[in-house]
Amino acid sequence: MEVVLTDADRAAATAWLTQRGITAPFVAVAPGSIWGTKRWPGYADLVSRLDQPVVVLGSATDAALAGEVAAAAPGRAHSAAGSVSLRESAALIAQAALLVTNDSAPLHLATGVGTPVVAVFGPTAPSQGFGPLGSRSRVVQESGLWCRPCSPHGPERCPFGHHACMQGIAVERVLAAANSLLPMTAAAGR
Repeated sequence: MEVVLTDADRAAATAWLTQRGITAPFVAVAPGSIWGTKRWPGYADLVSRLDQPVVVLGSATDAALAGEVAAAAPGRAHSAAGSVSLRESAALIAQAALLVTNDSAPLHLATGVGTPVVAVFGPTAPSQGFGPLGSRSRVVQESGLWCRPCSPHGPERCPFGHHACMQGIAVERVLAAANSLLPMTAAAGR
């Protein structure tokens, strides 16, 4: 899969970054999802622990969540949720050293533009055919849960009331996965 970006897409993303003083390398995060159970609750904590500048992505419906995540690292994290188009989001992802995301559309955009991904999976599983592709990606998920996967898309609420598939994923695991990819991206010249 390839997402073809136009010069205008790239220019709009670069302008957005420049206006906020964001320079490479930066990490993009996408904490939202239209499916409630696909939203990992650790993004704000993760962003506060990252050393790099952070761009928080999402749709207009993700703006409040993105704002909360960005507020965890004032001055270093900036929300683009709802303020850039889908194509401009893809262009921002293309310029990022790494994307950390749930099983949602930004995961596939990153694959399409060749950006390394840390994908957090909860009610769904990569074995259902929607995981990241390539050696420069990592999947973080709870294994051994009898109830997982519970849906091909992820329900709005946990059908069993515990949401262990996302609640059980420690920030340290996602941070370690991100850090395992960041040196690779620097060495590759991204």
